[in-house]
Amino acid sequence: MWGDDLALAKLRIDPSAANQKLQLLWIAIGKDDFLLTRNREFAKALEDLKIRHTYQETAGKHAWGVWRGYLAEFLPLLFR
Repeated sequence: MWGDDLALAKLRIDPSAANQKLQLLWIAIGKDDFLLTRNREFAKALEDLKIRHTYQETAGKHAWGVWRGYLAEFLPLLFR
C-alpha cells in the first residue's frame, strides 16, 4: 500500500472531520515528473471526498529546480 492510499483510507472515514482539522493541504508537481499520474489520481480522490486542497501542475520534472520554486510559493502559506 502506498502512503497516499493509507492517507485516503483514513480520510474516507470522516472527510468532514478531516476538513475541520486541515489548515493547509498543498500539492504541486511538474508535468514531466514520473509521479504525475499518481498525483493526479490522489488529487482526484481528494476532490471526490470534498477534501479542501490546492493542486497545481507546472512545467518541469522531479528535480530540485522545480521544488525550489514550490518552496518559495509554499512557505509563505505556512505563515498566514
